[in-house]
Amino acid sequence: MYLDATNLYVAAMKESLPTGGFRWMEPHEMETFDCTAFEDTSPKGFVLEVDMDYPAALHSHHNDLPFLAESIIPPTRKIPKLIPNLYNKKKYIIHYRNLQQCLKYGIKLKKIHRILEFSQSKWLGSYVALNTNLRNNSRNEFEKDLYKLLVNSIFGKTFENVDKRQNIKLCSCWVVYDKPLYVGFTILDISKTIIYNFLYGYIKPMYDNGATVLYTDTDSFILELFTDNPYQDIKNNIQFFDTSNYSIYNIHNIPKTKSVVGKMNQ
Repeated sequence: MYLDATNLYVAAMKESLPTGGFRWMEPHEMETFDCTAFEDTSPKGFVLEVDMDYPAALHSHHNDLPFLAESIIPPTRKIPKLIPNLYNKKKYIIHYRNLQQCLKYGIKLKKIHRILEFSQSKWLGSYVALNTNLRNNSRNEFEKDLYKLLVNSIFGKTFENVDKRQNIKLCSCWVVYDKPLYVGFTILDISKTIIYNFLYGYIKPMYDNGATVLYTDTDSFILELFTDNPYQDIKNNIQFFDTSNYSIYNIHNIPKTKSVVGKMNQ
């Protein structure tokens, strides 16, 4: 079964994102820091540099899609690739919500090296909601693509690397670092929590050893599922799915939902 998260980055953009107030926490503050004490909507957010231990007891269960992907050079290759793996991590950069998720599923926090604190709010939420509503009520493919692009293009700009721009002139110029990379980083990390919550919060408990990830992309899975009726499973767990592309009169009698960002569609 192929499943794709509806507008994954858009779902992350609705969440609390950095707005400013950046500061490095002092050593004495880090000694008592507990990331689990903060809600998703807390006025303060954090990015941490940490060492993590991946217990061997989790390797079999997490083998389909390990947490804490990193850019490493695969064996026999020369170019780094972003690879999920079961290795322990040293000085890994992580958003506090991803760290909370890792701890929830058994990965151990060994050491905190640094903590960057910042203010956060759902400052993009109303804009995302407006364009999502306009897209759901669009009358043609052009409007549908337009309202999607109006949101997605913002994420692209938050993560734009101005160092890679080229200005082909016989003169020097200043590079202005005016892209909010911290927002792009947060959107990426929150989007990971959505994907991992679906796999380890629904699929694995639902099917146990009867579910295997055959392929995954940024926002999608191809899953091998051993079940009598996967469509009945979708119907019984409709809160995890976006069925806006189903006919109202589909043969499985699955209720039709509006396009819900962050939910899985087939």
